[in-house]
Amino acid sequence: MYELIEVNKPVHSDPYVLLQFKGEIDNTCINEIQKKIDKYVLDLHVPNLVFDLKYLSYVNSQYVGYLISLSEKLLNNKQKLVLSQAQPQVYDIFDNLGVFELIEYQKDLDVFIKSLI
Repeated sequence: MYELIEVNKPVHSDPYVLLQFKGEIDNTCINEIQKKIDKYVLDLHVPNLVFDLKYLSYVNSQYVGYLISLSEKLLNNKQKLVLSQAQPQVYDIFDNLGVFELIEYQKDLDVFIKSLI
């Protein structure tokens, strides 16, 4: 079970949208998550899509593949995906799969957000 929360309500001038994930992302919810995230990619044209993973306790390989595909799609639109504040078990999955070689990771979300404004 997961929960996706839009932390900031985007303002036209904001250089980012911040989404926070809670719970676990597995095969039971991956399609629903993809549809919700794709909404942000299609509807909002912000330079940075930031995922706060502080409360995410599990991800599966299908989600990792989706994130890599999403990042490529964003880069083609001159946007980028940024991951932040992953729990150690989630961070290890991403690190072992080489995700951080393809997707930017920011340990300190507040510092990163302040650097955007």
